[in-house]
Amino acid sequence: MVLDQAAALMNKVQNVQLVVKGYTDATGNAVANTLEGNTEEDAYWRDNYATTSYYAQGYDYDTDYRSAYDYGYRARHHFNDANDFDSVENELRQDWAQFKGQSRLSWDQARLAARDAWYRIER
Repeated sequence: MVLDQAAALMNKVQNVQLVVKGYTDATGNAVANTLEGNTEEDAYWRDNYATTSYYAQGYDYDTDYRSAYDYGYRARHHFNDANDFDSVENELRQDWAQFKGQSRLSWDQARLAARDAWYRIER
């Protein structure tokens, strides 16, 4: 995966910026950039995350849940031929630590948010 290689490089080199679809995050958090560039999707999840059954008090949207929603959103586009989240979940689980940025959510906590974002995208 290209982002895997970029993340590995960023861990080795200081003062490197990652550009994703024209959006730059000086910390290299490419995950957050996708939703930051999609104001409709970002606004939807910002308005609704705290009403979901999996929301855990003490976690917030910007720090924790945005990365999970964005991961699911981005994964849906990456695995374009996969119609079912469950068919790619093992790979997503393995890569979550690399892409979660500052999120404090474990994969088990982030999984349902990523799944919701995956299925929200119309195909």
